[in-house]
Amino acid sequence: MTMQMGSKSNSKPGQDRISGLPDEILCHILSFTSTVDAVKASVLSRRWENMWLRVPTLYLSDDDFRSDEREFDPERFVAFVDRALFLRGSSSIHRISIRCSDTENYPHLDEWICTAIRGNVVELELDLHESDFQYEPLELPRSLFMSRSLVVLKLTLEENYVAIPPSSDCFPCLKLLDVSVFYPDPATMESLFTCGPVLEHLIIEGYLGEDQYLNFNIFAPKLKRLELRFDPCDEVDSVSNILFNVNAPKLERLDLNENFLASYCLSENALSEANISFSDLHSDIQFITGSVDHIQRLFEGIVNVKHLSLQAPFLGDPDTESRCNLPKLNNLKHLELQLENCCSWQLLTRLLTISPNLEYLVLEINIQCCEYPNEDGWSPPKLVPICLVSCLKNLFIRGFKGKPDDIEVAKYLLKHGEVLNNVTIYSYDVPAEDMLKVSQEIKGSNTCQVEFPKIDM
Repeated sequence: MTMQMGSKSNSKPGQDRISGLPDEILCHILSFTSTVDAVKASVLSRRWENMWLRVPTLYLSDDDFRSDEREFDPERFVAFVDRALFLRGSSSIHRISIRCSDTENYPHLDEWICTAIRGNVVELELDLHESDFQYEPLELPRSLFMSRSLVVLKLTLEENYVAIPPSSDCFPCLKLLDVSVFYPDPATMESLFTCGPVLEHLIIEGYLGEDQYLNFNIFAPKLKRLELRFDPCDEVDSVSNILFNVNAPKLERLDLNENFLASYCLSENALSEANISFSDLHSDIQFITGSVDHIQRLFEGIVNVKHLSLQAPFLGDPDTESRCNLPKLNNLKHLELQLENCCSWQLLTRLLTISPNLEYLVLEINIQCCEYPNEDGWSPPKLVPICLVSCLKNLFIRGFKGKPDDIEVAKYLLKHGEVLNNVTIYSYDVPAEDMLKVSQEIKGSNTCQVEFPKIDM
């Protein structure tokens, strides 16, 4: 049988091919649009008229009712949400997202949430924002915490929002909890994260005032991943009054990004990976002196990690090193260390010294920051770290600019890396002829494979 290449499609010009798709696919397509747009699609044909009622998701945002052409009327949004929830009746809805830019305008908000829970919603997002003149606290309804269908919950909690769960039987099926905060209510932070019997993934992010006294109690016996990400405070000049008390025996991964160095109490856990960034936190003698116990407690909590990514300029400061004894990371195999140009090379030495079984090192250097560059040159340690002699097999250096310290560090690592197999040094802004000389100087007599790929900025 012969085949003709480039044969024409069987569709006729002007034919509506989308309407020819099965209902299940049309509903799937509509699930990626806002509910307002899904309702607008009803005018396309009689078949589309009630199609939006079968879509397993509802995206309800008052942003869809704002335009430059007319003044915003919150009553229009209230009427639309009331009608959308009423017409769905008792049918189950897989995912509901409700966004309100000014909750004071929406007295039916509690009723909307309760209706979603009665509809056996599986994924619920409440992106709620208060007005500048809202003084009465907004308390989330009890039924939210008691839902037996809810698996994913995303919340935005601002200053006057209260989410204090009942003392028992809360979130019985919740697997993912994602909470964005802005000057959060202290009582909520103490209790909200203590009632997830099957919670596996917890995200807390947003903004915490540096003058706040907050105690984050996290009790989750099945928690595997914890992400803590907070926007930078304006300035940190005193010891943080923020405590994270984490009781999660099955915790495997920690992602931490902040710049106020809270106090972390990580009970016995199963951590194998930690990604920690204090990129905006630089050394201050008064701050460091008062925060030594915070630093040590954090490292004691991650002492068993196998994979560590770290960016912490203040740890390379001599004042920090002299006051803080970091524990040995005996299980650490993979280290990714980011060094800003204000950071002392001593941080590299320190991490190599406390990681006797390190096999894989990624070193990113010359990262720009707002502080003055560190002028202390590279000083090799008195004793060669054990990992260089016996364990380190793979070395990657990024941000290499051919500066004297860059060269000396690379030479030292290759000289003492007796079991190195692969070395890759990524250079930036180094002329080819100069890089050839530098590469020969760095490699010396080491017989391992060394590559020098160039990356253009």
